[in-house]
Amino acid sequence: MTVKSSISLTDDQHAFAKSLVAAGRYASLSAVLQQGVDLLRQRTDAQELETAALRELLSRRREGTFVGAGQMDARLCDREAQAVQRASRSRRGSRSPGNARSPLPAGRSGSRARAATDRLGRLARLGPTLQFFEDEHAK
Repeated sequence: MTVKSSISLTDDQHAFAKSLVAAGRYASLSAVLQQGVDLLRQRTDAQELETAALRELLSRRREGTFVGAGQMDARLCDREAQAVQRASRSRRGSRSPGNARSPLPAGRSGSRARAATDRLGRLARLGPTLQFFEDEHAK
C-alpha cells in the first residue's frame, strides 16, 4: 500500500534525485525517496543493534572482575613472552643454530626497553577504556 505525502526538498536534493531518474537508475522521484528511506531504516536498525551489543558487552564487563593497569600490563607481558617462545620453538626446528633469527617480527629489537615501549603504547591506546572501568568500579 502506498500513501501520498507532501514533502519538501532543498534545491540540491531535488536536483540530485532528478539526475538519478534522468540517468535511468530510478523510475521516479518517489522511487528515489523510497530507496533513501529504506536505506535510512537499515542504517538505523544496524546502529541500534550495534549499540545494544555494546551495552551488553559493557554490562558484562562491569559485572566481571576488575583488572587494574598493573595487572593488564602483567597479562600483556605474559602473552608477549608466550608468543615469543612459540615463535622461537617453531623456528628452532627449521634453522641451524648459526642461522637463527630473532623470533620477533622484522623491525623490532628484542630488547626489554623496546618491549616495554610496545606495552606502554598498547596501554596508552587502552587508556580511555581502562579509565572508564576504573570510574565504573569506583562507584
